[in-house]
Amino acid sequence: MSHALKIILGLIAAVGVALLALTMQVNRFLETPINIDATGVAFEVRPGMPFGQISSALAEQGIIDQPTLFRLYARYVDKAGSVHAGEYQIEEGTTPKELLDMF
Repeated sequence: MSHALKIILGLIAAVGVALLALTMQVNRFLETPINIDATGVAFEVRPGMPFGQISSALAEQGIIDQPTLFRLYARYVDKAGSVHAGEYQIEEGTTPKELLDMF
């Protein structure tokens, strides 16, 4: 096997490992319950509020810890543009994935 081929295969393996690690991190984030107390927390989505502001506000209130990942996932599943304005009661045990479905 040539030296160049070994380098290319090594790079492909490294990219594969990085993608696997990223996928695991995203899944862990989406499936781990958010950190709120047993009484839950209220969160308001104002009319016309862009999803970037929603994810930033969730992070500022300590509801999620990875607003960029939340925003990117919402775009990936095509839900960033379909969030409805309103006041939401977020219960203990809610995951980021469930939170997005709630909106």
